[in-house]
Amino acid sequence: MGGRIFVNYRREDSAANAIAIASYLERKFGPSRVFIDVDRLRAGQNFADELEKRLAACTVMLTLIGAKWLEVTDEAGARRLDDPQDWVRLEIERALARKIVVIPVLTGGASLPKARDLPDALKPLTELQIAVVTTNSFRNDMAGLVRDMHEIMGGPKWGLIGAAAGLWRSPELASSRLSKRRRPHPRLSQPQRWKPRPNAFAKQTKKKSASRLQN
Repeated sequence: MGGRIFVNYRREDSAANAIAIASYLERKFGPSRVFIDVDRLRAGQNFADELEKRLAACTVMLTLIGAKWLEVTDEAGARRLDDPQDWVRLEIERALARKIVVIPVLTGGASLPKARDLPDALKPLTELQIAVVTTNSFRNDMAGLVRDMHEIMGGPKWGLIGAAAGLWRSPELASSRLSKRRRPHPRLSQPQRWKPRPNAFAKQTKKKSASRLQN
């Protein structure tokens, strides 16, 4: 299974959720396959160049949309999404242009924005299937999201085992485990005839009776 995951978010809107989601994905897919700008850029690296490299290598972009996503403004009071040079907007625009799978992830009780509230370049977001990740059912929500991403990124379709615990397994692994559980014990694989167990007390009584007769 190939491909990488790009986590797109606005710090003023969903920083805590982004870090929690990225950490979960790192445990499932590996740290090298998840990019979140906070801890994936070293001092001195060019932000724009590195973002382009990451986007070029990614298969899926998660666009986190929280309750303030539409409303965040800059120092002048202008809405950031209306700025063509806003990095959150640019990341989404470039991902859409590259035909990367973009999944809007709603957090914090947010709803998917209306097309009329978005810049023209971001209006395609309103036509995409969303994912919802909440605090109360974080593990369940992320398990479903990971399943979909696994299939998008070229892995086999997964079967659900223990959704309440957020556990997903491939059908091959599941069937192998079940077959092991069903395998009969070697001693029970063939019909056994019942044999009475020897009675220790009866043996001792028999020995004593035999010794008395000899005497």
